[in-house]
Amino acid sequence: IEVLVVEQGQPNGIGIIGNDLYYSDRERGNISKIDITSSIPTATIVVSGLLNPTEIIINGNNLLVSEYSNYKVLNMDVSSSPVAVTGVVTDIINPTGLFLSGDALYISEFGSNRIVKYTSPVFGVDENQVGNSKLILSPNPGNDFVQVTGLRNASNYTIYNSIGTEVNKGTIANNQQVNVMNLQTGVY
Repeated sequence: IEVLVVEQGQPNGIGIIGNDLYYSDRERGNISKIDITSSIPTATIVVSGLLNPTEIIINGNNLLVSEYSNYKVLNMDVSSSPVAVTGVVTDIINPTGLFLSGDALYISEFGSNRIVKYTSPVFGVDENQVGNSKLILSPNPGNDFVQVTGLRNASNYTIYNSIGTEVNKGTIANNQQVNVMNLQTGVY
């Protein structure tokens, strides 16, 4: 066993994006990260002020985090600086475990002894399979535009914000760009 970091709080959920291992500190209310390739891993707080963050799962460059005492599941875009935090699901009783499958997020509610399913088109947008070709959206994240490659035919698209509200739609062909410059910073 190799000890990477010693926390005085309560490390709980973990997830890896690239070389960074993210973990929740339930007691202190932080999400921190360490570079797992570093010879001396040092914890860096990326989000603080949470109420008992528990589980972490990875969705592209985003962390989905259950916030136990605030009755929420949060989305954290760790590719933005500062980290963009938005509420994905609210008013769930003591969320703990999370599991993402396609556009469905499964949440265990410790406080109500049940498991719920939340469906959103926001989940699963990094890479999708269309027939035998790979559909790629890049750059991700995008500031001015995003380009779609892998389309066989022109297709309709719809852009949703993090709570599932439609914010833009249109038609796009392979290798064309969608202007996203007028969208507020966030997860779509």
